[in-house]
Amino acid sequence: MKKIILLIAILFLVSGCSIEYNIEIIDENIIENIDVFTSDMANLDTPQENYYNRSYRNIFDDMFNSNAMAYFNDPNFQLYYEGIQPNVSYYDKSLINESNRYGVNFSYRFTFNDYYRSSAIKSCFEDFTMIKNEDMYSLKTNNKCKLFDSYTLLDSVSINIVTDYDIIYNNADVVNSNTYTWNITRDNYTNKSISMWFDTIPDDLSNFDPNNVPSEDDSNSNIEDEETTQEEESNTLSSKQTNLIIIGAISIFVIIFVVVIVVKKKRL
Repeated sequence: MKKIILLIAILFLVSGCSIEYNIEIIDENIIENIDVFTSDMANLDTPQENYYNRSYRNIFDDMFNSNAMAYFNDPNFQLYYEGIQPNVSYYDKSLINESNRYGVNFSYRFTFNDYYRSSAIKSCFEDFTMIKNEDMYSLKTNNKCKLFDSYTLLDSVSINIVTDYDIIYNNADVVNSNTYTWNITRDNYTNKSISMWFDTIPDDLSNFDPNNVPSEDDSNSNIEDEETTQEEESNTLSSKQTNLIIIGAISIFVIIFVVVIVVKKKRL
């Protein structure tokens, strides 16, 4: 029978393991990838006294054969239901069996609207929000990673966000191309937040050449000609308007003069 356990219990079930937490933001999807592994290959099959004489291989194999819920506090989860529950979402898993590490990978594809319910991120931060406002996304957490209060063996958490969106603002510790990294330790976990702003509709500047901008002194430039033409057109329009005003005034004067003469003749 497969066990059903929370992801956070998996991540910190063993000490001496490493955790790589990565999310990739693509369009309206957020792909979460978490590697939990050991690099101590020399002792992979050595019984560990702290774990009832079970080896690292046994522990990671149990992880692989267990099921971790993707959503934090999934309302569809029934505590006393055994086995896979049909209305509950679980992380996809794959076994990591490489020459320099052994462990388990957990992954899940969230939508933008439901990523805030991620079991992993909600287990780390009490407050986590993602907001879409017209052509912009924002991602923000509170200043405290609560894992350090619950797990005394935890030394650090590294969070990597990968995206091709234009980043307007971020408070990452390290930026490497399109990868933004936050390093949270026991020294800063009570004053460390994640904050990013994404521009989802960047300006199309693919054809823009900053070296090919005409100047007013450029003999091939049409800037001066255009300005002159506009000025001439404006002067012409102004002149036409003045003429119309004069003609209108004369016409009114003539009409008044004619009316006055007619009225005088009738009186005579």
